[in-house]
Amino acid sequence: MKYLIDVCRRWWSIMKYPKSIPLVTIIMVFILLDYGMAKLYWKHLSSIPYYFAVNTRRDDMHFHHTLRENIDTVDRWGMSIYPLKTNSLGFRDSDVRVVQKTANKKRILFIGDSFTEGLGLPFEKTFVGIVSDRLRPNNIEVLNAGVMSYSPKLYHYKLKYLLDTAKVQMNTVVVMIDMSDMQDEIAYKEYAPGTQNLFRSLEQIIKRYAVRNSVIGNMVFRAAYTLSERYDKHAAIPGGKATGTQKDYASLEEYTYERSAWYSARNYDAWGREGSELAKYHLSELVKLCKTHGAEVVLAVYPWPRQIDENDAENRHVLYWREFARAHNVGFINLFALFMPSDPDTVIEQYYIHDDIHFNEAGHMLVAQSLLKWYSTHAR
Repeated sequence: MKYLIDVCRRWWSIMKYPKSIPLVTIIMVFILLDYGMAKLYWKHLSSIPYYFAVNTRRDDMHFHHTLRENIDTVDRWGMSIYPLKTNSLGFRDSDVRVVQKTANKKRILFIGDSFTEGLGLPFEKTFVGIVSDRLRPNNIEVLNAGVMSYSPKLYHYKLKYLLDTAKVQMNTVVVMIDMSDMQDEIAYKEYAPGTQNLFRSLEQIIKRYAVRNSVIGNMVFRAAYTLSERYDKHAAIPGGKATGTQKDYASLEEYTYERSAWYSARNYDAWGREGSELAKYHLSELVKLCKTHGAEVVLAVYPWPRQIDENDAENRHVLYWREFARAHNVGFINLFALFMPSDPDTVIEQYYIHDDIHFNEAGHMLVAQSLLKWYSTHAR
């Protein structure tokens, strides 16, 4: 009502310019109709699977970006619409709930990128969700701190915030190291906690207002999201640019292919060496941080479809992180061999989302079973 009164007041203020009345009247009526329709259909718009207004992610001053806390909505990955719930820490979870800082049970925290977040599937079908469900009867709580486009630098900063600032207790930290982590390390090279992008923050404020108060604004931002963020060849790094070779790729497929091979002869000298050294430094800091808080650290590595095509279970990625784990006296889980006992095309079709790099339901189950088997023999 206040908005309507303000509009009417402005309209009367221009009555002294008769020639402008028709145009201004049309504009005012148009704005009122747009605003009214947005309010009238807001519940309908926000219920459409992954309409832009869902707004599931946000920037964070401590560790760059994160999922929003306490949301119960839907998300979309490719052609998949799936439920997305988060707890009070902004972690994917089976339900919206408050996570206590301390617990009277053992607590395992997984951290990683989109594979660990579990894009495309309900939480209970992801490997973290399956492990959580299987260990719950043993009085063990499993948390998922993984978020799309994380890397060792953000793993470290997020754990530093959780352990030092939020004072969240955890007994075991499982770091799921992704093939793309080395390129992402270069992308986040200049990032430091506390730095804020004023333009990006202002953009988000305008966007949130527009999608809630304007049908047109909602449609515009939804279209922009679809065209530039989801399908952009540089979309794997929020707010950033593809890095490493610092070139434009001919296609999303080429970009994805290159990201998964930091260790190849062509990429190692260009950006793989620098990315892996940055990753090693930040994971070293993460290990020291966790040991200071009495938390055990376990590293896990897993393949993308490219590595399955190469049928190489002992590539530089595996050897590099196995040696890191040995040097830092932390656990190590190699999941590469799980995916390489038979024909590569058959394995990729069976365990990965079609035309994607991420695990499907069967892939998540395979990983979960291996993690549970490892934990049953190495738990302390």
